[in-house]
Amino acid sequence: MNRRTLLQAVGTTGLTSLAGCAGMLSNTSESNSTTTPTTQTQGAIKDTSIDGTKLVVSLSSEADVEKVNVIGPNGSPSLGSQSIPTGSTKASFNVLQSVPRGTHRAVAVSSGEVVGEASVDLHPNVEIDRVATWLQTDDVEWPTGEKYFQAYLELSNTGTTPQQITFLGMPGVPGSWPKRSATSFSGLQTLEGDRLKNVVLHPGETRQFFTVDGPFLFGTEFTCGDSTELSVVLSTKIGANVKNSYRLVTEDPDDPQKACRQYVKPQ
Repeated sequence: MNRRTLLQAVGTTGLTSLAGCAGMLSNTSESNSTTTPTTQTQGAIKDTSIDGTKLVVSLSSEADVEKVNVIGPNGSPSLGSQSIPTGSTKASFNVLQSVPRGTHRAVAVSSGEVVGEASVDLHPNVEIDRVATWLQTDDVEWPTGEKYFQAYLELSNTGTTPQQITFLGMPGVPGSWPKRSATSFSGLQTLEGDRLKNVVLHPGETRQFFTVDGPFLFGTEFTCGDSTELSVVLSTKIGANVKNSYRLVTEDPDDPQKACRQYVKPQ
């Protein structure tokens, strides 16, 4: 049996019904990468860029700007409003907020009048590249004692904007964990065992994770030889959540006295 070829995602869809939760440690990955998502600017706004997890709006030094507002695709406020002190030529906004994907507008205002505007595309694209049990990961070093219950995941962001993952769910898994406190649990940990309250994936970044406390906690209702459909769902800050579908199979080992062997396979 080729363990590395058993896992394939069979579908990726947007899912908007699963709410996000947070967890125990902040994401330890930092990025100084700067991208420019602007499609057009005019007036007092010179340009915009994404610096790490911030939208940076650069203003003309000659312009008199009192504040900068960011408006969402639906015309409602999205990333907030920032007053501009005298002599300042920059405004920054946290992009990791619960806002829709799409084109947002940065609007410079003075004396109640619009004096500059720029369009900003917020398009993260998180993909679930790999999900596997320990039997399918000869290339991964697992922590002692936990591998029989955990899942391994590889996640990447192929978009142009950072994305924050606040919760991993695996509906359909027998004995799967419940959602926990919004300040204690994301469902993900690093390969070094650090439990995360959230995960930030920057554009072009791929990261590896283990699940926390399961989810493969099999009870008497699930016996060797059974199989079930399951999903991997990522709750995200920007736009719709991400979902992939799989089938979990428990196969009888050669020795009936040993535990079932668990594999994630295509549906």
